[in-house]
Amino acid sequence: MNGAFDKIIGKTISGFLCRKNKRPPELQLFLVFDDGTYFEMYGHGDLTGAKGLDRGTMEDVKHTRFPDGVTLMAVEEGGEDEEGSNTRTVTEDAKQINGSVIITLGTPGDDTLLPAYQRFQELGVMADEDDPWVQLENKMIIWLFSRENGPSVMDELVSSAIKQEVEMNDYTISIGYHRGQWATDIVINPVDVSVSEEGESSWPPSKQQLDLVSLTLMSLLKREWVGAMVLRQ
Repeated sequence: MNGAFDKIIGKTISGFLCRKNKRPPELQLFLVFDDGTYFEMYGHGDLTGAKGLDRGTMEDVKHTRFPDGVTLMAVEEGGEDEEGSNTRTVTEDAKQINGSVIITLGTPGDDTLLPAYQRFQELGVMADEDDPWVQLENKMIIWLFSRENGPSVMDELVSSAIKQEVEMNDYTISIGYHRGQWATDIVINPVDVSVSEEGESSWPPSKQQLDLVSLTLMSLLKREWVGAMVLRQ
């Protein structure tokens, strides 16, 4: 990749913003650092880095250049995702509210799935519902939440983690950028969760409980990593 990438070595990223434009460059990715600078990458597919760093914060990045562009995803320090206008999602808009649980499905451990996954990495938020990896993820997520034969896999998995009966009645899906990779996010809002009154746990789960959910999903789905976090606003 061309650009001044040597200038960002050792810097701490406090957020990033991805933008789609109506004219070239079609895609822009801004890395925002905690020292008041940011680095821009642009293009389509293969990204080119800027020749240097610019001064500014996330707010500056949001309002600079290409006012007709659409912000696809913006994430700031603390891991709280901020939806941009017309956020690009796999199936529908992912409506994230305070207390939502976001489960991120990382790299597949099955080598036979890597070609589709690597193609998805090239497209990122530009991937549509016809993309092979998106289709695989959709089928797998439908299976996780299906209740054809009683409680869903996710109902049982989360109930086991928090030691209390839970029903997840709805979810949304989006594409996010985590650990240097594009990945599928499953967003579960608190209004779509029913927790039995018997027990001491409440929604959202604790970090320890979410870590257990992540580890179980890693094993079940054969992923190299699975992330889980609670959105705090």
